[in-house]
Amino acid sequence: MRTRDVVILAAALLAGACRVVELREIACNSDLACPEGAICVGRNCSEGQRSPNAQCQWTDEVGLTCDCAHGYSGDGVNCTAECADGGTCTTCGGAGQSCCAGDLCDSPNVCNAGACHAPGCVPNWDCGGWSTCTCDNRQTRTCMDRNGCGSSTGKPSEGQSCNHCGNGVCDCGETTSSCPTDNCGGCQPSWSCGGWSACSCSNQQARTCSDLNSCETTSGKPSESQSCNHCGDGTCNCGETYATCPGDNCQCTPNWSCGGWSACSCSNQQTRTCTDTTGCSVQRTETQSCNHCGDGTCGCGETCSTCATDCGCSAGYSCSNGSCVATCAATDYWTPGATSATSGELTLNVRRRTSDSRLEFQVCKKSGNFVDSFWLHVADKMRWWEGDTLYDGSVSPVGNQCTSWLPSDSTATGRYRSGDQMGSGDFRLVTPASCNGNWGTGIDTNCSAPPNPGCGTCFRFTDFSPMLTRSCK
Repeated sequence: MRTRDVVILAAALLAGACRVVELREIACNSDLACPEGAICVGRNCSEGQRSPNAQCQWTDEVGLTCDCAHGYSGDGVNCTAECADGGTCTTCGGAGQSCCAGDLCDSPNVCNAGACHAPGCVPNWDCGGWSTCTCDNRQTRTCMDRNGCGSSTGKPSEGQSCNHCGNGVCDCGETTSSCPTDNCGGCQPSWSCGGWSACSCSNQQARTCSDLNSCETTSGKPSESQSCNHCGDGTCNCGETYATCPGDNCQCTPNWSCGGWSACSCSNQQTRTCTDTTGCSVQRTETQSCNHCGDGTCGCGETCSTCATDCGCSAGYSCSNGSCVATCAATDYWTPGATSATSGELTLNVRRRTSDSRLEFQVCKKSGNFVDSFWLHVADKMRWWEGDTLYDGSVSPVGNQCTSWLPSDSTATGRYRSGDQMGSGDFRLVTPASCNGNWGTGIDTNCSAPPNPGCGTCFRFTDFSPMLTRSCK
């Protein structure tokens, strides 16, 4: 049989038997009615190859005509791609048309970046992640055009097939046999828990957990209660106070606990420190007025005149101008009544005064008269620890053999008590008086080598002999 005599076997039930139907016996009005490898010619199928992308049919008026698909043109029988260069735009048939990547862009769209777009706008697609695979094996995502062109040109797919088997969760009716990878060894609970409740006053909070697979088991069920601390939740409740929970905005009422008052100061003030036991505030210091006279200590410049309570005189003494003086007669203060000490040609005399308890000193030359001033320093070593300097000052007896009588310091003299002695100490004379600072003044260093040799002369007196004794009873 020749190729043009090819036949098509058709199953036909004619009088209960099959027969062979020849190609030319098949009626048609278009190529679509003919089998593959045949075209419609004169209302019957005939051997032939139709033009690609063409839909041809036979009409009585015109005969065989072919319409080309979009992007193709032809001569009525054969069709040729208008954009045959596969992407390079060429002049195509039809007003306002352009070629793009082997396709045809209809006006007003234009070719841009290998796709047809509205003039001047190129979509910029941004897609989110794929959703979890559903039980019907689908997952979706959302794609948005960041340029807002209002076109779906080039838009990526927003849905795709997937397989929920393999997600590690036994759900969607899976079984061990249907999905071995999802741990379906019987019913596997899938626990889902709600949020924790507010912390209770008993410092507990709760939540509810349910099994999405309804396995009717508590295996692997998360805890539905836990410990917490209601202090710190920002609400003053559950009997909280500022002291027990400072962070929950509880009103704070200080409870002050104060220590004892300090001793009264010389400015007649005393202080104490108070601490807030609730912790509302830092500690504070309180001050109040007081009177240091009466605290039992003779200080702050008090005397027997200003504060007899603290500085009262002992028996046998009375207060006179702020000092305690013996109440006995003046002639009874010192025994013997006079004595002396020497240093070369100089004599230092001392005697008791007849008007009060003080002593008085006199310096004499054994011969001749004084020709310059001098500095006299008399400090009793017997009472050195109290700093008793009986006399310390400049004397100018120029032209005289003896000085006038020089009274002792009343305060220093007033500290002597019955039985005390005076007569051993630092007794010296420096002449001229201006050189006094160049000589040592220590109890054991008087008249030592001066730091500025050649400035004056220093005379050191011996101890008084006999010593004077405070004899007033």
